Amino acid sequence: WNCSWEGTLSDSTGAQIEFANWHTKYRAGFSSGDRAIILDFNGNRIARSGRNGPYIVSGVGLHCNDMALFPKAPFSTQAFTAAEFTYVAADFTLNAQPAVRVISQGKTVWYRLDLTLLGAFEGIVNVSATSLPPDARGVLGISSLRNSGPYPFKVTTATTTPTGVYSIPVGYSSGGVAKTLNLTLTVTSADVTIGIDPQDTGTLHAGQRQQFHATVPNTSNNAVVWSLSSPIGTIDATGLYIAPSPVPAPTKIFVRATTVVDPTIYQDLLVTLMP
Repeated sequence: WNCSWEGTLSDSTGAQIEFANWHTKYRAGFSSGDRAIILDFNGNRIARSGRNGPYIVSGVGLHCNDMALFPKAPFSTQAFTAAEFTYVAADFTLNAQPAVRVISQGKTVWYRLDLTLLGAFEGIVNVSATSLPPDARGVLGISSLRNSGPYPFKVTTATTTPTGVYSIPVGYSSGGVAKTLNLTLTVTSADVTIGIDPQDTGTLHAGQRQQFHATVPNTSNNAVVWSLSSPIGTIDATGLYIAPSPVPAPTKIFVRATTVVDPTIYQDLLVTLMP
């Protein structure tokens, strides 16, 4: 059964304040009294109207498979006042998750855009992004937004796009109100690699130390983040590894160096620990 229902909320003079409807699907039929319908009237519109109750709910009807069922006569609500409802000014905000991305030359990256609608906002939000890195292309999944989303925004760099950090302003507007969402894109060289020295550490014993160094060619940012494949021993921000003490049995772990400029580029190095 495909069912829908609706109702109108009016003040005591009969002036309409709000209209509500809903639809759903029932797997089986039903009889009078064994189902409830909910009319969700927008409290923001009630507050904005400034009209006090009791309110009149009229035009309530249930329709299933093109048949009108269980029409209900108008009825009154409690004596609510408009001040009991919260008024939120109509507004809209565009956000990105994440707003900062890293990409190498000649690759594609995606931003997820989400639209937050406040109050009784019912307009269309138009979105555009025209200021992109040189030779890069941007494609919005849809440029006229009507609901919260999410909406994909694809950016593709060329092999000729210069490396660097770029701000990508995404303009969005509705009803004469214009706003900007600023995205950040870091473009790295397609040839960015990473190396760890020394490559052969031999065997480390309980409590021994080993200083590792990383090189990141073809980029102006050669910073790395050090980490371990498992919490056996410690490694600090400079790459100094300290073996645990004691080492109960022969153990193998990996030391990882990850480039800051592009977290998808890293190198692992095997370390063998002995008691």
